[in-house]
Amino acid sequence: MKILNLLEKSKTQYHTVEQAVAILNENGFSELNEETPYNICKNGKYYVRRNGSALIAFTVGNGFDSFNVV
Repeated sequence: MKILNLLEKSKTQYHTVEQAVAILNENGFSELNEETPYNICKNGKYYVRRNGSALIAFTVGNGFDSFNVV
């Protein structure tokens, strides 16, 4: 039923992104800004928005080593 509620409130891609961001925030995700360097941590939960109409969300495992990021 949650997906139906999301779809009902999401008339455009912008509405969908806003609804998804609210869900991510409720579940402990942090927003990253494309304009600044990321501070990624082990076991972190993050998302990036672009132009209000695109969204990428991801989690980082506990084996993450920031020195191996290219």
